[in-house]
Order: sequence, then C-alpha cells, then structure tokens
Amino acid sequence: MNTQSPPWLTYHLVPVDEWDAAPPDAPYFPAAFAREGFVHTTHAAEEVAAAGNRYYRADPRPHYAVVIDLRRITAPWRYDGDERFPHIYGGIDRIAVLATPPAPRMADGIFLPPEWADPMPQEGDLITPKIGVNAAVFDDAGRVLLVQREDNGLWCLPSGHMDLGETVETTAVRETREESGIEIAVDGTTGIYSDPWDGLRIGRGLRYHMVNIVVRGHVTGGALRRSDETLGEGWFDPDDLPPLVPSHYRRIADARQGGAPIVA
Repeated sequence: MNTQSPPWLTYHLVPVDEWDAAPPDAPYFPAAFAREGFVHTTHAAEEVAAAGNRYYRADPRPHYAVVIDLRRITAPWRYDGDERFPHIYGGIDRIAVLATPPAPRMADGIFLPPEWADPMPQEGDLITPKIGVNAAVFDDAGRVLLVQREDNGLWCLPSGHMDLGETVETTAVRETREESGIEIAVDGTTGIYSDPWDGLRIGRGLRYHMVNIVVRGHVTGGALRRSDETLGEGWFDPDDLPPLVPSHYRRIADARQGGAPIVA
C-alpha cells in the first residue's frame, strides 16, 4: 500500500483557540504572518511534530495540524530553499482546508506526527463514490434545521450515508430523526452534488468521494434532542448562520430558493 502523501498536501500547525477565533468565512492568517510575510507549512507529518517540539513544547494549548490542499490556495506560494516546506504568501483559504485534526501529543507535551487520512489506495484498487443524503428542513418561520458535527465542530444539514436497502427518502428521514430528534416528510429534491472537493473535506481520507443528494422536507413531529453523533442542534435564520461545513452554504441557499433540481 502506498502511504506517501500527494505533493499538493501540506500541514500547518496552529493553536486551536487561535484557529477557532478566526473568522470562518475569510482566509486564515497566523499571528506570525505580520512579522514574516508568509505562512509556514510542511509536506511531512514528521516535520509538523519537529516544529511543534521546537517552538510549542512548553505551550499547553491543544493544536490543530491543519491539512491544506495547495491546489486550492489563491495566494502565491513557493519553496524558499527547501522543498519540504511550502511557504504561502497570503492567507489559508478555507476552501483549501481538507481537515483540522488535533495534533497528537504525549502527556509531557511532546508532539507526535499527525495522521489525518487513510493511506492512499494502490493502483487497481476499486474505489467508488459513496452516497450521502442531506435533509434541508425549514420551519414555519423560514428557519433551517442544522446539527453540529462532532468531528470538526462545524454545523450542517442533517446528513448521512445511505445504508444498503434504503431509498433516498428513507435515509433523509432516518438521519434527521437520529441527529436532531425531528420527524420529517420529504417534499422533493433540491439537487445532486458530486464535486470531489466536497467529499474530501469531511476528514475521512483521500479514498472517500461523496455524491450528496439534498432533499427538502417539512416537519411532521418530534422535538429537538441531542444525539451521540452531534454536539448540538437547532433552528437558524438562513441569513444568520453559524460556521458551516463549507459546501452546505450553497446547499442551504439552493434549497431556500427552490426551483428545478440542481446537478453540480
């Protein structure tokens, strides 16, 4: 099995509180950018640990090992003498962030190399897209139902993989009930979304390409409750949304607008 990272993947180490406090809808600039003029990143997971131990060993704060796709960075970037370390001469575009896994550390503060994805598949492996279903549900006040993901803390439409033997409608009803406590009926299809970039951003590795079917539904019963899969749930004004999984901004807007189903 080939375990080498692709050349366009790079890491950036950042304290969790600093990353979480930054505006989620704007490129991220670390505090050192004003002084150095670029963002430090590295292709090698081992170098993430080395940098953490060199500069942040005494810092007890938890850190993220942000995983970045250089192909989606809009600012210039280059190697300044060492091809292990891409320097980004601008902010980290949120669309370029594949995952924000915690940087692993030992009890004494020593950083360990991060792991974020399954190994790259061998040539010839049969890797097929997975089918996901998102439920866009609005209440009588026009608010949209959202749940907060446990893996990255971002909000999204109730979502999940289709199980064998299910229809799209069955999946939407089941996932909405499991994640929010709300019972729904499905009214129609908002769209089918198959952009590979959306499937890579859930932090489950490069072998997952999701095709997501978004349906629109209405409430038939139930009540909001916490599930063991989520950190929160609630109704939100579509014009005042919490930080979302990036692809869900468009899906909510498309569902709100209505019209013919979208294929994207």
